[in-house]
Amino acid sequence: MDMIFPMFAVGVALVTTLVLIANARFRPFRVRLAALACAAALMTLGYTGSVEILGRAKPVSSEWAKRAVEEATVLASNLREGKAIYLWLEFDDSDGPKAYVLPWSKQAAKQLRNAQQRAKSMGTRVRVKRPFEKRLETSEPQFHAEARPALPEKTLARRDVPT
Repeated sequence: MDMIFPMFAVGVALVTTLVLIANARFRPFRVRLAALACAAALMTLGYTGSVEILGRAKPVSSEWAKRAVEEATVLASNLREGKAIYLWLEFDDSDGPKAYVLPWSKQAAKQLRNAQQRAKSMGTRVRVKRPFEKRLETSEPQFHAEARPALPEKTLARRDVPT
């Protein structure tokens, strides 16, 4: 959400520049007016479209900024058999969760369900390894239950024994 307005402002500046270039003095008034109307329509559609996609899950193949992420936490999931796997992921260095959609894979769906069951029984979270890597059906698990954190070391209270 933080990037929508700055990106839209850059788009408006570029479209305005194009309209000014296209509206040279030697063009008829109707042509200049049509170019201005097209620019206004393009700006409106650009802003409306960018706001509309905010609530949609992003395909993992479209992610470029976080392509190198090694692991993420799966906060929620929704399996649409034969269609897609929807995930709500949180990254260790992120300011908030993001929605993604994976292409349907029976193996990935099974791994996700098994990891969710293990995490629930252990009281931990589900993690996904390299969520944006293109995968063929491999034996390496993509989803896993997070290990329990180690308990703090016990310190023995030293009792002073009178001698």
